[in-house]
Amino acid sequence: MNMNRLTPIVLLCLLSCQGKKPPANTTINPENAIVKQEKTTAISCVSNLPSRFAATTAQAPDDAAHPGMVWIPGGTFRMGADNAQAMEDEYPKHTTTVNGFWIDKTEVTNAQFAAFVKATGYITTAERKPDWEELKQQVPPGTPKPDESLLLPASLVFSPPDHPIPLNDYSQWWSWKKSRELETSARARQ
Repeated sequence: MNMNRLTPIVLLCLLSCQGKKPPANTTINPENAIVKQEKTTAISCVSNLPSRFAATTAQAPDDAAHPGMVWIPGGTFRMGADNAQAMEDEYPKHTTTVNGFWIDKTEVTNAQFAAFVKATGYITTAERKPDWEELKQQVPPGTPKPDESLLLPASLVFSPPDHPIPLNDYSQWWSWKKSRELETSARARQ
């Protein structure tokens, strides 16, 4: 299989894994193979996939049925980790097969997303008030609940600087905007 065709598949699979630190009981032998010092349960970003998602390869369907899209053929590759630089959920390295799939040639445009929102009534995360019960599952145990005045619909927004800046402080190009501010800044860009 052509490596250029396999690269998007590999990237998609790698991006589906959530990063964690390597297990504390992991060491490296001279051949960079993982050696477990104690028996543990393997963690993998594919370990909980239902069997109905078993990968099979397929021939490219008719292009005419998918205008504006390209076919990414399925393939088999080695996914996961075999060194200490990897995250815990990247172990063990294993053979993975991905089905072929269609993907848009370009990103979704603002106009396409606006049409989608209008047709479906979709409300983005930035427009929804954060749910503390859901949020507290993502923070360390015992984290106090923020004041209600802080639990507002909002998002980080990229604000490109108009001059060179040092890259040691991301707040110079990202700003936190409440939903009403998001609407105002979006209208200003149109």
